[in-house]
Amino acid sequence: MIYDAVIVGAGPAGSSAAYDLAKAGANVLIVDKENFPRDKPCGGGLTVKTVNALRFDISEVIYQQCDRISLTNNFHLPVKDTASRTIAYMTKRRYFDQFCLDKAIRAGANFSVMHITHIAEQNGQAVTLKTRNGREITARFVIAADGAKSTVRHVILPKEDRLQRAFALEGKVAIPERYDRQRLDFDFFMVSHGYGWIFPKDDHLNIGIGNFRDKSKNGKKISKKILTEYCRKKLGHTDLEDVIGHPLSGGGWSGKISHGRILFTGDAAGTVDSLMGEGIYNAIISGQAAAKAILKSMKHRNSPIILTQKYEDLFSVIRKDLNFCRMVGKGFYGIPSLFYLSFLISPLRQRLLERFAKGKTVSGQIGLNGRI
Repeated sequence: MIYDAVIVGAGPAGSSAAYDLAKAGANVLIVDKENFPRDKPCGGGLTVKTVNALRFDISEVIYQQCDRISLTNNFHLPVKDTASRTIAYMTKRRYFDQFCLDKAIRAGANFSVMHITHIAEQNGQAVTLKTRNGREITARFVIAADGAKSTVRHVILPKEDRLQRAFALEGKVAIPERYDRQRLDFDFFMVSHGYGWIFPKDDHLNIGIGNFRDKSKNGKKISKKILTEYCRKKLGHTDLEDVIGHPLSGGGWSGKISHGRILFTGDAAGTVDSLMGEGIYNAIISGQAAAKAILKSMKHRNSPIILTQKYEDLFSVIRKDLNFCRMVGKGFYGIPSLFYLSFLISPLRQRLLERFAKGKTVSGQIGLNGRI
């Protein structure tokens, strides 16, 4: 059997691509090395633009809505503010990812637990993938949505990887009495080129630290010790549970996003921005862009040329925003005190808050972004 598309990875990028392809009538197989539901290390904060980008309502897996922020410059110069509407939605990746996958399956996609280990063959007509147990799967197109440690990318582009690797560490703590559950906490510059955060959920707080620059350039290494100290400073205790680290993949402003009949999406394409470390939004829209490119190619005799041209065109919007985040991040984290002062100016801070609440991208704050 030859599938129209095999999608490797059932996270937000993979499920978003599968949903659109299946809705359009394509024969789609999603494969993942793990079964679902499964826990996924992630702060679980969804921006308004992320929720708007999804094709379906996700209120069932939203556990908190936040309209307030608390900011500090390495625990100094505290700023608090409130937006006129929700600025972020809190989810849990275990349930969010399962929900999105279920939507894709109901739309007509197939799902199977398989561990893809290498590409057996890629010719002018199809791609053959091979699993760990020796099974072969053939498709006209492949979407790599298998994360920051993408097996597909490693196999296809072992010497042509311009992506940047960064890192985040997080844990869970109990919610203190009288804690403001509608507030997001960001403590910038308490780690090199990054920040600490506290995101409220329905039954716990997610507390973490992230560095959004290539790990080879990190100053102070992120560690459990630093996370524990952050917890003590913020909450007065160190009762952390389920501490886990996870890689982040950026660099999509210049990295390769296609190879023949294979398209890279989400972390496999380096779509985590290097300003705030947000990744789910770009994962979703890159998956949707990959689906559009495949559907257009299918209308042109499954042309790989049409495929890559269309995907490059759609992905250029993501590249532009990632590059803008990279440039702003260099200034913001490079001269922290100077850039943080902008948050102290109430009209500017309010304008930024309201634009994010309306679902603007970072580059869209000043009207630079396009739309997919």
